Amino acid sequence: MNRLRRLAVAAAAAGALTACSTEPTLKISGATTTTMSSPSSTVPESTALTTTTTPAPQPTAPSTEQATAGATYEVVDPPMLDGAQTDTFTADGEVADGRYWVVYHGSDGVTPYITLYVAYFGEACVAKAAEFDDECFNDIFVTPTPMRDLIDIPFSDTAYITVADVRTADSLLIDAAELVLASTGTPSAAAPESFEFIPFAFVATIVDGEIIGFEQVWTP
Repeated sequence: MNRLRRLAVAAAAAGALTACSTEPTLKISGATTTTMSSPSSTVPESTALTTTTTPAPQPTAPSTEQATAGATYEVVDPPMLDGAQTDTFTADGEVADGRYWVVYHGSDGVTPYITLYVAYFGEACVAKAAEFDDECFNDIFVTPTPMRDLIDIPFSDTAYITVADVRTADSLLIDAAELVLASTGTPSAAAPESFEFIPFAFVATIVDGEIIGFEQVWTP
């Protein structure tokens, strides 16, 4: 876990949460930031003794599909931002099952380093922004507190993970290993040619101490 914390600190120091000036950013009040069957062994019977030679199998390179299994970059539905807000959370202790607004800092491919916030939508967005003498932009307002860093809640083996394509606003399906590659600027060959990872926030669905959903929210 120390290795993961060093990864997160390095990522933060490098400005991983800040998009370049030509790219959109997500505003958090008080800060700017931006989911074979085996072959048969049966031998035909024969009344004559015969000798046959079977060519040795030749090695083949893995297909693109095999090399990028789980990282399909298939276009899927965007995350639903329903209700008035994402779930709240305690300052410490066990994280309850729920849907949380998170900023992603990095991952070892199993357990991500994330920070939880609370995001408000619709009329709740307008009302909450007014409390901070601010405005509701893009129908999303994220308060600076409460916040909580997490480094001990892993992705489930079947976690549903998406990233947002900044140019098309599409949600693209990947996996935890691909998230590491994409977020460090080296996506696999399965990524669209023009794809670029932008550190938009994610909606994380946590159940029984695991992240089963991690969907990035495209923010204009």
